[in-house]
Amino acid sequence: QGRGFFIREDDGTGQRIGDVLRMTWADLTPDGIRLRQTKTKARLTVPLTARLEAILATTPRIGLTIVSQPNGRPVSYSFAWKLVNEVRVKIGAQAWDIHGLRHSAAQEIAGLPGMTMAHVRAITGHTSDATAKIYVADAAQRARAKEAQEKRK
Repeated sequence: QGRGFFIREDDGTGQRIGDVLRMTWADLTPDGIRLRQTKTKARLTVPLTARLEAILATTPRIGLTIVSQPNGRPVSYSFAWKLVNEVRVKIGAQAWDIHGLRHSAAQEIAGLPGMTMAHVRAITGHTSDATAKIYVADAAQRARAKEAQEKRK
């Protein structure tokens, strides 16, 4: 929470913060949230997690964008970065940056049983396994090792 509005990237979309800040209420569909990534131009529909549905159900619709200032205006990247950085300093988390939230979403998916690089790419919009692997190598290895050890029992 910052200065009267919330910024949450624990939403499960796995998108860059700039793309999250551009999401509008009109982007919500029965299938999820539709977006076009700014960096890659990839068009995605990302189904909503239960956590995100709960957040959106209690989020006031005060502007066109989902993440809005109290006056309804969109939140800029620089302002979002400033607010997140203030929290990082306050809690001693300077080693983690705002983009780390995207890594966390990709790692969460990779760590689930049966998930493949194709699943990670479907959420993050990465166009190649090689790029997606940068985000998920540790989590994918841990998940496969756990799966392998369980089979040995």
